[in-house]
Amino acid sequence: MPSQKPDEFEAAVRAGKIGRLYAFDGPELWLKERALAALTEKLITPDTRDFNFERYDGNDASGGAIVTAAQNLPFLGDRRLVIVNSADELAAADARLVAEALPNVPSSTCLVFVFDGKANLRDEIPAQVSSLGVIVTFWPPFPNQMPTWTMNEAKRHGKTLSFDAASLLVEACESLSQISGELEKLALFVGSKATIDAKDLQRHGLPDQTGDYKDLEQAVWVRDHSEALRQGRLLTESGLRSEALLPVLERIFRSLLLAFTLRAKGADWNAVFAELGMRGKTQQANLQQGSRAYTVAEIRRAFSIIVNADVDVKTGRLPSEMAVTLALNSICGKKENAPAPLTATRWARA
Repeated sequence: MPSQKPDEFEAAVRAGKIGRLYAFDGPELWLKERALAALTEKLITPDTRDFNFERYDGNDASGGAIVTAAQNLPFLGDRRLVIVNSADELAAADARLVAEALPNVPSSTCLVFVFDGKANLRDEIPAQVSSLGVIVTFWPPFPNQMPTWTMNEAKRHGKTLSFDAASLLVEACESLSQISGELEKLALFVGSKATIDAKDLQRHGLPDQTGDYKDLEQAVWVRDHSEALRQGRLLTESGLRSEALLPVLERIFRSLLLAFTLRAKGADWNAVFAELGMRGKTQQANLQQGSRAYTVAEIRRAFSIIVNADVDVKTGRLPSEMAVTLALNSICGKKENAPAPLTATRWARA
């Protein structure tokens, strides 16, 4: 089992055909992280994460700790997942120790080495993984492959993307992660429409026309009512329509809802950050601030407000600027009561 393409790996994960040893290499970091997220979701539940999931960094991890983690048996679950980031930075003695232990890694463990660049198959760990497991190389598509990749990516969001729309999106975006993010927003924008075409991109706005939402997002996370209204007004006055702004709000409250769900199941904040892919300290702080600023009921109500605003604009009941202002006012307005501590019972009743 020397190698797999990323799509072959993802298909195997979806089918539950997950081995015990993997090496991820190649320059495309975002694709690696997405593959790791899929693997984590398949093997680890919030209830078993503290027992069966460990992640190391080759810059400071010891070979002994990695070997011990890989050889431990799972607790309250069927599999363990051990990830070693920057595996090419392991000290030579540590890499040798780990490589010597790989033949004895139990089948209940899934051990993944993530290399920052291309793994050297003459080095001990890649050589062992090539012999005993699977190497998955993550390269960005070539320029002539990008429209096809983008069309396939749209299917992840339940949509068909025309070739013309894919080409426009590729030209406007700077990375695969940005393309995927734009497709997520476009899928929300077109609603139940099955196909996204070039006209939808023009109506929604290409990425270089959508502006910077950072200040608006910050105001909504911390529930700064006046600043949220001010930022919303500035963005809409600059020509941005609600179809571009409302998905920004939706993403905030989707993250908060997922965070509350995981916390209610007993996950600590580090587990929540990992599950949501929030690696930056600012993102993490915003999520924690948002969880204190909004109750579960308010988060759920925010979704209804966003949907109603979208309907009001699309049916012509309200102009875009007014719909955004009213939505922000309703979402970030005065908080009537401070939330009680979250419990599973309160979550179920919310």
